[in-house]
Amino acid sequence: MRWIRDIVLLLALLAIGGGVAFYRMQESENDEAIELTAADARRLATEIRFRAATKNAELNGRGWPVTVQPEWFDLSETPSNALVGDEHPWVEIAPPEQAGFTHPPIRMVINHQLAGFWYNPYQGIVRARVPVMVSDQAATDLYNRINASTLPSIHWSEKPQAIPNVTDEQGHLKPEAQKADAQSPAPPPQREPAVVVVRKTKPKR
Repeated sequence: MRWIRDIVLLLALLAIGGGVAFYRMQESENDEAIELTAADARRLATEIRFRAATKNAELNGRGWPVTVQPEWFDLSETPSNALVGDEHPWVEIAPPEQAGFTHPPIRMVINHQLAGFWYNPYQGIVRARVPVMVSDQAATDLYNRINASTLPSIHWSEKPQAIPNVTDEQGHLKPEAQKADAQSPAPPPQREPAVVVVRKTKPKR
């Protein structure tokens, strides 16, 4: 009967070894997705700064592109958030009410309407959202890692800063800023819906 015991022990060891190998493989894939997303968020921000500097896009009164276009990139190299599913929109354009924010009010993709990236055209800021995690701390750590930020909590309530010539102390767009935007090559904010979402099919890596 000893040989039966030895076989059972061997099978148990193989199962444990397989589980460890699978866990390490999953961990490696997760790390790769995190690094890809962080790199693509930086690449998207770099392209926005380039378009602003060269004026090779529609700019608002602050000198930033009013939106982001997938056509700026080769389809196989379009920045994407590898941590969220393809059913999510690509980039959410922050409305005037969020001009003073440096982070999106909602930082996790809690539903399919939220985009993988958030772009504030009043400050030229790009952030990558994260999926819902097993804990708020895990989501906070992941968000900070991807965006090189130091948020104390994924649910931290940010006090918007007044953007010169754009917003008042409550973060609302000033009438003179609306006029300035209307005189710029970009369409005025009131011609856009409250939230503009750019959709695209993310390429398979």
